[in-house]
Amino acid sequence: MVPPKSQRQHEFFKTNKREKGRPDHGGGGSAISPSHHSEVGSDSDSTQILGETVEDLSLTAKRLADMLSTLRTSLQLDFRKISEEIRKELGTRTSTLEEKMDELCENNNKMREKLNKMEADYQQLQEKMADIEDRSRCNNIRVRNVPEKVQGQIFHFT
Repeated sequence: MVPPKSQRQHEFFKTNKREKGRPDHGGGGSAISPSHHSEVGSDSDSTQILGETVEDLSLTAKRLADMLSTLRTSLQLDFRKISEEIRKELGTRTSTLEEKMDELCENNNKMREKLNKMEADYQQLQEKMADIEDRSRCNNIRVRNVPEKVQGQIFHFT
């Protein structure tokens, strides 16, 4: 049968250190032992256990806070290292890209100069060729009464 609610609450405080995984400091048997059923002993034991539990909880909270602080510091250092490595890598890559871009710009400028020179040379050659063609026409001889197109075969090979 289940004990009444008020009795169940008292049983919570009756558990000893050994039952909660703590070493026993000589306080006596289990939580259900007859020595713990008296009202006076029960209150002092429960107060003592409650005090120890609060103390353990505060120590645990302090340890957790220390662990959290250590973890936070460790993560901050890791983030700093990683961000510094990324910065260095990006700086290196950016420098490399800038150097390549400068080289490509120089090559582009050289090619543009060559193209401009070739276009100028081409224009000069076009003008020269037109001049030569015009001069060659001046020296043409006109022959009259000779057709420009020949009809039939001129040579007979038999």
